[in-house]
Amino acid sequence: EVERWVRKHFDELFVNELNDWCTDEERWPPGRTYKMFADWFTVEVHSMVLDVEEGPITKE
Repeated sequence: EVERWVRKHFDELFVNELNDWCTDEERWPPGRTYKMFADWFTVEVHSMVLDVEEGPITKE
């Protein structure tokens, strides 16, 4: 389930990490793919919340 979610949202996660390193988008790698993401990063599941969705956070 986690891997499926990461595959669906990898570019949002990638952009978030790239922006932490360098805010000049011209220096970011073009044509980002899931394979590139997986080569660059290790995904670990923690209880920290990262809001990657648009719109306000609501309690269900």
